[in-house]
Amino acid sequence: MTEDVTDIALNLKQVELKSNISELPKTFLVNIAEKTELVAEDLFPGPEIKVLNPRLHIASLAAGTKLQIELTVNRGFGYVSEDRITAESEEKEKKIGTIQLAAAFSPVTRVAYHTETARVGQRVDYERLILEIWTTGAIEPKQTVIIARDILKQHLDQVGGGPARAEAPAAAGVSLEKLGLATRIRNVLKAAGIETDQALAGRTEAELEAVEGLGEKSLEELKKFMAKKKLKLKEA
Repeated sequence: MTEDVTDIALNLKQVELKSNISELPKTFLVNIAEKTELVAEDLFPGPEIKVLNPRLHIASLAAGTKLQIELTVNRGFGYVSEDRITAESEEKEKKIGTIQLAAAFSPVTRVAYHTETARVGQRVDYERLILEIWTTGAIEPKQTVIIARDILKQHLDQVGGGPARAEAPAAAGVSLEKLGLATRIRNVLKAAGIETDQALAGRTEAELEAVEGLGEKSLEELKKFMAKKKLKLKEA
């Protein structure tokens, strides 16, 4: 081999894996022969472990070289150092010839974001958040946002030490978009939390007049729309 042990260890740390089994940790014994280059996909030829960067170079082998590697795969969270892996291992003392490798379990490799102004109805003081997420391929970028949202919600639910508040039930009724309300008026109402026919019918005329961005002309158009759809405003 042209690489020394340190080089091989550094290459192994770059291997990205996705487990198709639940019983972890698990040790795999790999026998390599008749190869001049060892790549990541050679380490896990079976269906139990999927290698996400299969052509990653691990080592260069001389002709006739036979190599045996014992690899232990585990599941974790975030970054785990070699010392922590050793401390949490069932075998507290390392076996001779064993090399503990630090592990980065996060599938997210890079995140970038920026904000830009956004218009909702007549209001132009909103902001839109643009997220760019790169992953190893073990998970879709959209799914990482959903998981992050759920984790954040769990933490915020603990603020104040009280139990988590029950989520409000979804608004009933038919969406104003399906009913064919003009986009301009619909966006203004949406900003005020009015998105369905029932939510609209639950407002008084005075409440609608107070909606920012809903002018006199738009209000008259809205009343005609409601009359056509046989909707009535709530009496004051």
